[in-house]
Amino acid sequence: MIRRTQVVFGLMAGLLLGCGPRTSRITPVAVGVQDGAHVMSNVALRIAVVGHAATASDDLFDHLRELDPDLVLLMGDAVRRSHHEEWAQLQHRVRDLAVVPLVGRNERRGDRALRGFSAAWEGLGVAGLDTSDPWLAFELSNGQTLWRLVVLDPDRQSLGSRWMDQLFWVPKVVGGEDYDQLIVAIGEGPGHMDGLSSVSPGAEALLDLVRRHADPSRFSLVLSGGADVPAAVVPGGRWGEAWVSTGRTSAPAAPLHARIGAMELEDELLTALIRSFEARTGSDLDGVRNSGVFPPALAPVLGWWLLEVRADTVSLHLQLDSSGGWDSPYSLRRSRSTGWSGTSTGRTAP
Repeated sequence: MIRRTQVVFGLMAGLLLGCGPRTSRITPVAVGVQDGAHVMSNVALRIAVVGHAATASDDLFDHLRELDPDLVLLMGDAVRRSHHEEWAQLQHRVRDLAVVPLVGRNERRGDRALRGFSAAWEGLGVAGLDTSDPWLAFELSNGQTLWRLVVLDPDRQSLGSRWMDQLFWVPKVVGGEDYDQLIVAIGEGPGHMDGLSSVSPGAEALLDLVRRHADPSRFSLVLSGGADVPAAVVPGGRWGEAWVSTGRTSAPAAPLHARIGAMELEDELLTALIRSFEARTGSDLDGVRNSGVFPPALAPVLGWWLLEVRADTVSLHLQLDSSGGWDSPYSLRRSRSTGWSGTSTGRTAP
């Protein structure tokens, strides 16, 4: 009777915690950059910011290899679940790309301890510590301005006691004056970026901690995954933070909410999307601005962002799915002299 109870308890614990993948069948691939690294370039540094890679088409990764960015941020949900076959497929798709992986909900599906994630990526963890934690910080520079990019894991419940380790680490990397501008990348966003996704309490707690310790004039950008549609809001005005979410690059599409509580999508982004959709569908979408919702059946918002870091500016170019590939109808730019500004570009992505 005791033995049977032990077996049942073990099975229940396995279901709750996730039995995890067969890590012996996972061949680790080196991450594109490790904690404490310094990525330099004499020209603009280009970083592809991609969400929901598990459902992306192979054409996207072929396009990324042609684009040859300095880094690819996989903003979570890069696999459907943590299984050795899923990890092998992802590693094949991102071959020849310098990848920085973030943790989303799917990476923990059936594997709350992230055994598969840790086995798939070599070089994880904070420098000097014998861990494979998914948070890290590294620097970007082209010789003039030093940008610090900090990757965080908002899943407080799954991290357990390691959550406190992350909270202890954050002030060390965001405080001080040894960098010029700060970018935070997080697997789930600080709010309802698409009007649908649930707010992550862990993300809110981490970003509040960052704001308490970072110079507000240096903290400029939050990149987040987890949302179904790419979006950009500037809730603090042109000198505040910009919140940019990645979305899906393939169906199923979801409605994009132009107004999210007291926040609105950046105005030029709305203009760019309306122009793009009218050109693609031949329909008049002026009513979208009044309704505040882009219906997915008529006008799906599918895309990713290309982040460019130059001397004292950072730019994000929306890469919007179109019949001919990827169009770039909108850019969000921050400079030291003008702050944040959006532009309807109307050009084709490189």
